[in-house]
Amino acid sequence: MILFREKKELTESLRREGGVVLVLGDKGTGKTTLCEEIINYLTPFGIKCGYIDANISDNTIAGVGLLAMSVCTSPIDIKTLQPTEEYFIGSMTGRGHGIDIIFGISQMIRSAKKQNCQVILVDTQGEYDFPNSVILTQNEIEALYPNYLIGIQASHEIEFALCPFLKRNNLKIAILEKDPKAVNKHNLLEFGKKMSFNKLFKNSQTHLIMMSEVSFLNTWLGNGRQLKWQYFHTLSNILKAEVLHVEIAYKTLFIFSNAVVNDTKISEIKEFLHVENIVIQSPEAYNNLYVGLRNSEKKHLGVGLIQNILFKHNSMMIKSNIVSVEPVKEIKFGFIKTTPTGDFITQL
Repeated sequence: MILFREKKELTESLRREGGVVLVLGDKGTGKTTLCEEIINYLTPFGIKCGYIDANISDNTIAGVGLLAMSVCTSPIDIKTLQPTEEYFIGSMTGRGHGIDIIFGISQMIRSAKKQNCQVILVDTQGEYDFPNSVILTQNEIEALYPNYLIGIQASHEIEFALCPFLKRNNLKIAILEKDPKAVNKHNLLEFGKKMSFNKLFKNSQTHLIMMSEVSFLNTWLGNGRQLKWQYFHTLSNILKAEVLHVEIAYKTLFIFSNAVVNDTKISEIKEFLHVENIVIQSPEAYNNLYVGLRNSEKKHLGVGLIQNILFKHNSMMIKSNIVSVEPVKEIKFGFIKTTPTGDFITQL
């Protein structure tokens, strides 16, 4: 293990050897600023850099809930950098989404290598305020095989995450002090999120998507076996309310209805269909849900907001700034509800 304490030693090592760099640190410690400085130091030497913004709560170059990558061949201003690739997570927090985040970052690292980037900088989430955050950071390090780890800290918070890796011979580690000019953006985050959704849905239009023509991820919707219409009448009689959609997956029944349920109704349905679990949601449950739109090769095409699901027509209305929904073959459900203007933002 080689340990750097000064930025100059670190940047010179990167200029000579290159590699994948994970930049770790809490919010407002100066991770993004450091990435920009490194890129602006290396590119005049003809070194091609890949920059991966993995901060899903405040993604500088793409938007909230997205991972993004840019390839840099000259000095940059990160605030005006445009993404060349994006990956949809659909959450403002890494909690519960570690596997998806690691998968998305690894895809972008592979893409950067294919584009002959000599240095690949991963600007990580910067979320150390929940119990498993250190474990998530360590899992990222284990899964992504970086050549360099850069920890930026105000006190000693990063050393706990890096401790298991200090004795590894194949890692170069830099532990740097927080940039005194770095600003804790906590108070700006809410305004920044609103502006992010404003930008994502500016000039957007509402598209009609037939549900039979797409696959759904991160949801049970569309992944179970739909019951035939003759069952709807019986279920409507039991629930004393209209039933719009029913699916069964293994031993769980999923129903879309505005019914008011009680134990008696639930027991009657279980006996009727021989299921163990029943989930009942209102028809509006997915309205204003943030989703990612992908083609059949899993390439990210854009983001959308579900406006309405028209169960009787087996279709849904989605607001998005993509020109056409014809290439859309997968809809990845996110974990944020909002309006196109970002006025109301809820993390599910």
